[in-house]
Amino acid sequence: MKKILAAVFTAITLVTLTACQFMYAVPLVAWMGLYMGTYYENNPESYAEAVKYIDEFAALPEKLEGLTVNEYAYTRYEYMDTCVELFIDLTVTEEQMAELLNKARKSNGILAERAAYYAEGYFEIVYADSYTVGEDLTRVGNAYIQKIVYNEETGNVIYEHFDAFDTGVYEVKDVAYFNRFGIDQTEYVKHTIDENNGVLV
Repeated sequence: MKKILAAVFTAITLVTLTACQFMYAVPLVAWMGLYMGTYYENNPESYAEAVKYIDEFAALPEKLEGLTVNEYAYTRYEYMDTCVELFIDLTVTEEQMAELLNKARKSNGILAERAAYYAEGYFEIVYADSYTVGEDLTRVGNAYIQKIVYNEETGNVIYEHFDAFDTGVYEVKDVAYFNRFGIDQTEYVKHTIDENNGVLV
């Protein structure tokens, strides 16, 4: 809906401007056209750019070099607000796993470390876990998720950062974390954590 509103706003602005105002508005409209949109990146080389959009997730690896990247998804929705998902699926050695989990457990803001209900043998270290379902079920309502999902037996470790507070914009089909584990969003909501007291909702 907000994508449509942004387009309508741009059209109305162009129609209602006087000739003098038009001269100043053209650069603004051009800027909106250049920077508004949805951006998909699957190349891990974009990692340095992606982390610029992420606040307070100290557990993220400093770099991905030397780690086996199975899947990398950096998606950014730029409309009225910015929504970002950074999803990194790694296979690591036993030593690398120990280092990554040690760093994760020493990072501030852990809400819980628990078994992942959606994947047998996996555990998650949760820093943020807030999610609401959108009105039409195809779009995210609001979300703020930061967690590390790991399986020490398989050497699989996954980093998930998802910040979507532009209601009704981010499409559920684009959530890499849900796609990876076949997570149903309505079921996921039942397992989120109340950030005020750390109690399972």
